[in-house]
Amino acid sequence: MAIIIQNRKRKVLFSCFVLLVSLGLSLIAMECILRFLGFQPWRRIGHPKEPVLLESDAVLGWKSKEGFFSYCTSPGTDSIHITVVPEGRRVTEPDESGKLDQRAKIVLVGGSWTYGWALSDEDTFGWKIQERFKDKKVMNLGVGGYGTYQSLLVLEQKLHEWTDVDIVLYGFITHHELRNVAAAKWLRGLSRNSVRGHVSVPYVTLEQDRLLRHPPVQYPSWLGRKDSALIALLEQDWVRLQSYQRTRQAPETTQQLLLEMKQLVEKHQSHFLVVMFRELSFKEDKHFNYVNFMKKNKIDYVDCEKKLDESSCVIGDGHPNGAFNTYWAEQIVPKVEAILESTKKSNHTEKP
Repeated sequence: MAIIIQNRKRKVLFSCFVLLVSLGLSLIAMECILRFLGFQPWRRIGHPKEPVLLESDAVLGWKSKEGFFSYCTSPGTDSIHITVVPEGRRVTEPDESGKLDQRAKIVLVGGSWTYGWALSDEDTFGWKIQERFKDKKVMNLGVGGYGTYQSLLVLEQKLHEWTDVDIVLYGFITHHELRNVAAAKWLRGLSRNSVRGHVSVPYVTLEQDRLLRHPPVQYPSWLGRKDSALIALLEQDWVRLQSYQRTRQAPETTQQLLLEMKQLVEKHQSHFLVVMFRELSFKEDKHFNYVNFMKKNKIDYVDCEKKLDESSCVIGDGHPNGAFNTYWAEQIVPKVEAILESTKKSNHTEKP
């Protein structure tokens, strides 16, 4: 009897061994097939010559790092110079100290296009608007990678501190939709492009037409993803599955955020203005829907009709160049002038 039991154990162990070998060979085969098809293990996209311009923030996910930075976007190109003063604010005029200014303010919020990524201070549209309105103080609170939700959070932090804001200008691209809901594609891109690799982003979802706010979330880091294309792919699909439902809500969520931003700005007796940019992946139907939404909800906007193309990008970087920022400023300034003139007349009429 003991011999029979021992033989059975050997058979079970042998069967398990065969199963494990077969599974291992199957995984190896799958790994080879995936690599043949172009899938690779996890790799971070390096920017070795670009300084670290952002730092972590518990609420916003990240924020602009204070300091002076100088670097080249590509060999043979001129150095760009970036100055960020306290509050994470990009300077908009020479010799800016960062201290609160007595002038009435024009506040800019948005992502890297508003910030002026890969541009020197004087080449940003914020600087160019400041040159036109010297009696106002342009406060550039744009931050690389921000969407509508993070821009709203910034305004909630800052507007209660300032009582003299004439206009809040939000620089909008349709890609902000994915950022607002922390879509899988966006989380993965943030993690791959981060030097530190731990970028977290706050996001919102919709429940019965009501916005639900969520704390910052980040792309996971599965064991073995740096060595296995299969593990990296499974990780990617897992995140896509987790974020699927909220990603479908992205357009409606973004519209609700725009309404909340408008309400917040008007609550602080300021004028809300959306500047609509057109990125490389611009889609006419999506843009048309937002234009209709702005009109329906009486949200003031400037539609910058010129679409970004490769010739309008900074060499060695995909962001708009100085000439394109000049074009934006030329589109924005007349609208700002009209708003300020209308506000002046309204205030004059209200006086006894």
